Amino acid sequence: MVVLLISSVYLFTHTGPLTPKRTTGAGFSFSSPYNYDGMAYYGNATYVECAEDELRYKSCSSLRICALEDTNGVDYLRSSFPNNFLRSVSSLEEAVAMLQDGTCNVIAADQSELLSLMVATSDNNNTYVVGSKTKT
Repeated sequence: MVVLLISSVYLFTHTGPLTPKRTTGAGFSFSSPYNYDGMAYYGNATYVECAEDELRYKSCSSLRICALEDTNGVDYLRSSFPNNFLRSVSSLEEAVAMLQDGTCNVIAADQSELLSLMVATSDNNNTYVVGSKTKT
């Protein structure tokens, strides 16, 4: 091995073979991949716009957002909206049922989940939309 000092920078060179040595025999352990692309809103276009712009008055006063409990999204919503605008749900299926029965007019979830939901529940009327603004 040769060590040179050039202008206060050490340069190390090695001319022999590099042979990796196993030290513990244990490999890396990674969790399952989790893709998060940001929270978005799904529902009636007017109320999706209200939610994206965090409006709570006039035409947006009847905004009701369903969000999955114990998620970062619901934590964000609690910091942005009063409690009477939020409905906590335990599953996306429950949120869809509440959207359809009028309990909520917007669902907040990961954008990729909402896009999948829109495709799965699409109708010719295009009743619901996924918002274009994501919160990360």
